[in-house]
Parts: sequence; structure tokens; C-alpha cells
Amino acid sequence: MLIRRLVANCIDLFVLLGGTAGGIYVGGIMNGWFEEPFFLLTLSQVCLIILVPILFQSPFWVESKTIGKTMTYLKVVNEKNSEKLDYFAMFTREYLAKVLSCYFVCIPILIGKRGVHEIITYSHVNLNYKKKGDKQ
Repeated sequence: MLIRRLVANCIDLFVLLGGTAGGIYVGGIMNGWFEEPFFLLTLSQVCLIILVPILFQSPFWVESKTIGKTMTYLKVVNEKNSEKLDYFAMFTREYLAKVLSCYFVCIPILIGKRGVHEIITYSHVNLNYKKKGDKQ
């Protein structure tokens, strides 16, 4: 389970970096399109850099997963009743907690403890194998 979680976090980190690079690229293209004041152009570029990675992950957050967790057959569930988390809890967990802390909140996972992002959102990660005939 630890290896799956590490691989899922690495995949999510690469998606985040790729989305950020895409946002920087689109922001750079915007620089040539518009002749706006420097502050307004810089603000719009920063918004793109933040929003592009969120747009990549948003469809997966609705299903209580991330791209990395989908690839490694993991799912985030509520601590109390093992139901999937809602979109805003996943946004808080995956973006506000992990990204803004530069993934430092994930360090306790390496020694088998719960991460800070799990404590904040009252969640944990389960295996998500889909058996034949099961409908989810």
C-alpha cells in the first residue's frame, strides 16, 4: 500500500508540474496577444498557472480520486463511514493541503503514520478494486 501511495503521489506531482508548465506556456502566449498593463497581465498569468492544474484534476476529484490514485487503484474515503469524499474536501486535501505545503504534509506517510492532509479532511486511502459484476 505504501508503494502504491508513493507512486500515486509521484504521478500527481508530475501532473501538477505539467499543468503548471502548461499554464506558464499559455500565459507566455497571452503576453504577446494583449497590450494590457503589466499588473493585469501578470495577475491573469498567475491565475492560469493556478487554474490549469486544478482543471486537470477536477474530473477525478468528483470521483474521490486523483489521476495517480486512479492509475494505482486507490480511492479516498471518509474516515467515519467509508463513503467517497465530496469535491471540496478533495480540493482541500489535494490542492490546498498538499500543493501549498509543497507536499511536506505527506512526509508522515513514509513512516506509516497518517498525513496531515488526511487528518484535516478526516479521510484515508483504500484499495479500489472493481470486481466483475460490481457496479459503482
